[in-house]
Amino acid sequence: MSIALRVACAFLLGIAVSPAFADDSIESAKIARLNSGLISVVTDAVDSQSLNYAADLAAVLDDEDGLRILPVVGRGPVETVSDVLYLKGVDAGIVPSDIFAYMKAHGILDDVDQKLAYVAKLGGAQLHIIARKDIASLADLKGKRVNAGNVTEPRYITASMVFGTLGVAVIGVGGDERAALKQLKDGSADAIVILAQQPSSLVEEIAREGRFHLLPVPLTSGLENIYTPAMLSGTTYAGLASGGVETVSVSSLFAVFDWRKGSERYYKLRKLANALYSRIGDLQSGERRAQWAEVNFASEVPGWKRYITADEWLADQKKKPTAGPSPEDISAMREQMKTFSAQHRQAMTNQPATVALPYNRPIKWKESQLQ
Repeated sequence: MSIALRVACAFLLGIAVSPAFADDSIESAKIARLNSGLISVVTDAVDSQSLNYAADLAAVLDDEDGLRILPVVGRGPVETVSDVLYLKGVDAGIVPSDIFAYMKAHGILDDVDQKLAYVAKLGGAQLHIIARKDIASLADLKGKRVNAGNVTEPRYITASMVFGTLGVAVIGVGGDERAALKQLKDGSADAIVILAQQPSSLVEEIAREGRFHLLPVPLTSGLENIYTPAMLSGTTYAGLASGGVETVSVSSLFAVFDWRKGSERYYKLRKLANALYSRIGDLQSGERRAQWAEVNFASEVPGWKRYITADEWLADQKKKPTAGPSPEDISAMREQMKTFSAQHRQAMTNQPATVALPYNRPIKWKESQLQ
């Protein structure tokens, strides 16, 4: 074959093949782009609050700076921690804040708190322990039958830590929360544990029975390093308590592997964190499934460290100048001060001088705002 013929064949072959190569290149670029923004978030069971958080993130943050949030139903808090640490393709997980304490107490990955961090502290859930009225305190539950859920449930984690720390050994009764209510009603359980944001519809259902009451959970020195104090409302649960009942609260955490700054995964998580922080207003609109109103990115969590992206964002916020009052606000405050001063002088006409001191405080406050 002549050189000219070879060149012509190569040219024609290039024309025939190059579109296919071009299509493959475009497809590869598309796949790479999709995967570069993919964030897999492991959650609890299908009907869990953690899945609601992940679903809300997917609804609000998808396509934000090329992100794609993919919720993945997991197998409980301990497995979620393991998935974030070791499972390929998993970037984050939503776990209860007491999971570290539980894993340490049971000798599971003792150094886990050095490997994970949290991007954001989400909403909290309160511990409800409901028992027969003849059981007066948690200490009276010793040797009693208690439904605290299955080992894969967050309420099992919390109940295990609370009972273990207080030295109350109970007999576990299996079953989900709906089964727990039935067991309490028919007497096959002496008490049950519900972990939910109050008011809980399940707890309200039990309250209508009138045969049970809420047991207080004291925040002892052993528990205060793990939980924050909370109060269950006697007004909300009128059939279970005559007044407020002390208990503990457990937060949900958006947890990630503690990737070092500058790594590829760090930049992906920074993109995610910035999107979450900037779109928190949309998540707190009241139209979402999970409880976003409590989210505070500056919150500290006992036993946990914030991921570096959160610290960087908070540092940036401190650098931004805060806007002062507008000229309209200043004018309105001056008018309010004039009106208040006139009313003050009128009120002081026939009053003893000792009454003047409290009236001066609001005026000084107004003046400080104008300054």
